Order: sequence, then structure tokens, then C-alpha cells
Amino acid sequence: MESFTKIEKIEFSCERCKTQGPFEKQLLVDHSPNVVVLHLKRFKYNGLVVQKVEKHVLFSLELDMLLYSNAINNEEIKYDLYAVIVHSGPSISSGHYYNFIRCAPNECSKFDDEKVDYVQEDLVLAEQAYILFYTKRGTPWFSDYIKSYRPFLCLVNPTTTSDANEPTLIPEVNNVEDNDSHVLPDQVYCEDQLQVVEIKQDEKLKDALNCGSHGTSVNEIKRKLKD
Repeated sequence: MESFTKIEKIEFSCERCKTQGPFEKQLLVDHSPNVVVLHLKRFKYNGLVVQKVEKHVLFSLELDMLLYSNAINNEEIKYDLYAVIVHSGPSISSGHYYNFIRCAPNECSKFDDEKVDYVQEDLVLAEQAYILFYTKRGTPWFSDYIKSYRPFLCLVNPTTTSDANEPTLIPEVNNVEDNDSHVLPDQVYCEDQLQVVEIKQDEKLKDALNCGSHGTSVNEIKRKLKD
């Protein structure tokens, strides 16, 4: 950011006002957004091929945008590191992406395909970051969203086997009859295990489906299946 907003001295001659340089040019942030995304240049073209830049770029958990803003007042414009994307691999045409998310201060998770691990913040800061996400201070953390949706989501690891008493990631939805399809429960909780049902296409099912294609109602199809 310091390199991006540093003052540049340029030689320029204005034909309108007949003024000749040198002049100073500086880029500053005019409006502070809710999210700041910094895309680091990890790849460069050397004239023949695109090479990856392996240099470690220092970044912090906090970003003070007041230093790079043209704001008149000195109000606080601070951001907190929210997520980091990392590219692992030798070139732009090969490799692998994984990311880190700060669920809350001192709580970081590494997401690598289906694998999720808790990591320390120091490990995140030591990574060769590719894209950095900062959110304006006061933005709810990911853990805050989880708490808000806790009545609807059960935070268990889907890769582990849970007991019968443990909730799953799949919420339980009460069975609703055809006549009451417009009625929905006020709250949906996940209480039971998801049951996997294998449907075998037997002769009765084929006959019932064929009847349905000729104008037979759903209730009539149900009766045929029961018979």
C-alpha cells in the first residue's frame, strides 16, 4: 500500500496553461469500502514464460487505511484480516489453491478442499499470500454468523461418524401432507441422522409412474404403490 500511494514526481508540460513541471502525483483512497481486497502480483512474464514470484510479502492482522486515504477528518478507518488465499505450485498453469478464514480473533481455520484444520494466526502470517481480504472493523466475524444460524445448523465434522444422539449437518424437516403443503414449521432443527433410502424401480413403481403420465393423481399413485 505504501508503494501504491507514494508520491511520484513527473515531468509534464501543460499546453493550456503553459505550465511546465515537475509535478507531484499521488493515488489515495477516496471512499473506504466495507471490504478491501489486495491482489498480490505472484506471477511475472520474463519475455518467454510466466514465472511465479516466491517472495514472502509481509502483511498484518490489522490494516489502517487512514494512512492511504484523503479523508479530511482523522476518524479511524481500520480493517481486520478476514481471509487469505494461497497458491501452492511452481507456475500459473499448475498448482493448488487453499485458503484461511479468521472465524474470530485468535481463531483461524485452513480450508483445503474437503479438509478443515484449526491453525494459529502466526502460521497464516507466514504464508505466501496471493489474495488478502480485509473487512472494516465492526463487521461481524464468521463465528457470529454461525451463532446466528445455530438453531438451523449443527456444527459437526461430516467426515466423522457421529452417535445416534449427535446432530448432523442435515436439518430435520417435519413431514407435511399434500393438503398442508403451504404450512411450514416456525423453526427447523437437526435432530436425527440422515437416512439413506435406496429406491428400487420394481414393476409396481413402473406401473404407478406410467399411470401418472396419463393424468392419474398423486394420491392414486400412492394407493397403487401401497397395493
